Amino acid sequence: NVPLGTFKIEGLPPRPASGVQVEVHFDFDHNGILTVTATEKEKGQQQMLIVDDAATSRLSSHELTKARADIESLFEFGEELEDLTEASLTHAELLDQAYNLLESLEGDAAADKLREVLSEVEEAMHEEDEERIAQLIEVLENLL
Repeated sequence: NVPLGTFKIEGLPPRPASGVQVEVHFDFDHNGILTVTATEKEKGQQQMLIVDDAATSRLSSHELTKARADIESLFEFGEELEDLTEASLTHAELLDQAYNLLESLEGDAAADKLREVLSEVEEAMHEEDEERIAQLIEVLENLL
């Protein structure tokens, strides 16, 4: 751990420590700039600390390179997670539509095919087979 800086929120009301609520936000951007914002909740009093590259001058070039690579991988992971979440929501909506349609098709020949595909989708999801899920979702979209 490398100390990056300190700051105080001054003028807080005289109360026991548990009587004052302070909300602290840490924002770390892709350029390595850390912004710390502390807000006293009752009066809205706010203090901010911005830490740029100056605090990292104590790190070796190897440590800086590794830290930047770690940060970039976190941003990439966040983007992948966002894409995966959006796809999962779309799949969930599609599955809901399929199950609703299945209820209305009971006794119809199309119900058997839909039931079969839904069963395969559930199996692929259980096995976490992303490629198979994508294929089956396409089949399901065509059926619907």
